[in-house]
Amino acid sequence: MKNYIIGYGSLINFESQNITGKSFSSRPIILNQFSRSWTVVYDELQFCALGVYPDEKKSMNAVLFDVENIELFDQREHGYSRHEVDPRLLQPWKNNCDIPNDGKIWIYLPFKEKFGKASERYFIWQSYLDVIFMGCLSIDENFAKEFIKTTAGWDLNFLNNDRSESKYIRSLKYYDSEMVDRLIEAIKEK
Repeated sequence: MKNYIIGYGSLINFESQNITGKSFSSRPIILNQFSRSWTVVYDELQFCALGVYPDEKKSMNAVLFDVENIELFDQREHGYSRHEVDPRLLQPWKNNCDIPNDGKIWIYLPFKEKFGKASERYFIWQSYLDVIFMGCLSIDENFAKEFIKTTAGWDLNFLNNDRSESKYIRSLKYYDSEMVDRLIEAIKEK
């Protein structure tokens, strides 16, 4: 039986998926009845990450991809637990993309003890945001704009520009800081 993961942060980026484990057929989707926000904090890293939460009134864009070894992604997503998602909550981003009906669909929800927000103690890392935006832009610019629109908790006062020291960004083959910076400007204007 196949396992599919819904990527809503750095896992939107196909290259980032494949840093962890072999992934296949990454496709853009809309996930209904969930919301996304900057609300997962890591004390040891002084880092604020994205989390998603069930919310019947909301929807958000994401990607759906199947994986060879889901346990590798469980290890990557420490601070989160894997939950099965009803495939009826998914719809294609564009009409030419189908939602699979062969396997289980999973999403990573944050542990309650990780809840927080961007602050002087927990920063949104520029490198994390860059990886996410490059993943969004690999789909199209409208997908990136929808990501901004459907993500709550933006506080760029606590954006830590760690680009120059990030090994994560250097492992990406496709990276364009100017495109990312234009999206960040759009957030500031929001």
